[in-house]
Amino acid sequence: MAGSKSNIADQVAAGGFFGLGFFLFVSGAALPDGVGLLPKALGLVMLGLSIGLYLQGRKNRASAGFSIGHLRLLASVTALTAVYLLLWGFGWFPLRTFVYLAVLLWILGESWKRGLAVSAALSSGVTAAFQYGLQISLE
Repeated sequence: MAGSKSNIADQVAAGGFFGLGFFLFVSGAALPDGVGLLPKALGLVMLGLSIGLYLQGRKNRASAGFSIGHLRLLASVTALTAVYLLLWGFGWFPLRTFVYLAVLLWILGESWKRGLAVSAALSSGVTAAFQYGLQISLE
């Protein structure tokens, strides 16, 4: 029975990764040539790996070390990330990313004080790297 649950989890995860890979590839194809290369490449890699995971689950092989033990945690992180991505383009990027990271770390069990400090450092670091280092606008 444990192998059966693992196989179903592999197939569900493969479907999710396939959808994300397809989205990345299609989104990358809509971008200009140089900019769209990375999303298209990541999408193709994710499509290939998801197909392999699906086929492995179909062969009734139990996946080594993968289990969904904290379904509520997984659902919370997925929902939070979906909201973050849906709000892309609305509001100021550093603030939106700071709030996302702070809530994500809190969901994962980090203290508020440490979570706020890490969120501030990461969101300001990413903003500085893109806007000043790479000169790519995040808005």
